[in-house]
Amino acid sequence: MKTPLRRRVALAALALLIPAVAACGFNEQTDEVYQPATGVDNRSSEVYVLNALIVSAQGGSGTFIASLVNENQTTPDKMISISGPAITGGTEKVVIGADTLVNLANDKPITVTGAGVKAGNFVRLTLAFTNAQQVDVNVPVVANTGDYAGITVVPSKFAPAQ
Repeated sequence: MKTPLRRRVALAALALLIPAVAACGFNEQTDEVYQPATGVDNRSSEVYVLNALIVSAQGGSGTFIASLVNENQTTPDKMISISGPAITGGTEKVVIGADTLVNLANDKPITVTGAGVKAGNFVRLTLAFTNAQQVDVNVPVVANTGDYAGITVVPSKFAPAQ
């Protein structure tokens, strides 16, 4: 028969072991940032680039979409260019109000062209802003099917002749 002291020691040891076996310190998914989306995020500048990707109907051109968030509480900003190695971006200027989000998919999709723009690839883009530091993102190119079927894409001069 166990003595009361042994029972107390066993209960104390059990109480100490419970947190150790409850997924604490095992690098579980709850310990890391999880982004359940196709696009990529970059929060290195005062303008956050969220869920950035290119939607393409055919090789050579696509539509760059992302959410741009101006973290500056008082000063608006403007995206003035989008470029990349062998990539030409649209010349549209995108105004991002102070403490505001602009969804390019809904508000102002931007056309990008280049030989590397085809579904399945990743394309390195540089987004330049009037006030914020430029942002470099390596964005995936997805086909305009499924969730991206409603995104307007333009024909490409790089597309193979049909």
